[in-house]
Amino acid sequence: MSAKYSPQQIDNLRKGLAEDAEKLLGIPYKLGAEWTDLSKAPPFIDCSEMVEGLFRKRALEMPDGAVNQWLFLKAYPASQPTTGDIGFFIERDGQPDRPKGTVYHSGMIFDASRVIEARGKPYDKVLFRPVIAWREFKNFGGWVSHPDLIA
Repeated sequence: MSAKYSPQQIDNLRKGLAEDAEKLLGIPYKLGAEWTDLSKAPPFIDCSEMVEGLFRKRALEMPDGAVNQWLFLKAYPASQPTTGDIGFFIERDGQPDRPKGTVYHSGMIFDASRVIEARGKPYDKVLFRPVIAWREFKNFGGWVSHPDLIA
C-alpha cells in the first residue's frame, strides 16, 4: 500500500500515466531504444523503455528492462488490473533465442479494455491492443501494480 500518496493522488497519477502514454501512439519501435529527454516524445522506443519513461515522468521509480521491471513489481499482483498496471509476457516453452522462463515484454493497462504497448514485428510501433488478447496469449505472465499506486 502506498504510504506516499492519497487515493486521490493515486487516481491522478494513473490518469496522468494514461495521458502521457496516449501521446506515444504511433512512435516507431526499436529494440534497445532509450528515452533520455522525458520532456518530449522519443524518436523510437521499445516496450520496457516506454513503461520506464512513463513512470519516470511521474516521478515513480521504475527500473530499465522488462526483466528488471518484473522483478521490481512481481510482489504486487493486480487481481483487478486498472489504468497504470503493467502486464508481462514470460516464455513458457523456450525458443532458441529465448529460454523458458524469460520475461521478454511489458505493456501498460490504458483503460478497462486496452493495453498500450511498444511492439515489434509485425506492428513496429506503439499501439493499443485488447486486454483480452493479452490475457489469452499463452505467454501472458500476469498483471502487477506499482507499489506507489496501491491505495
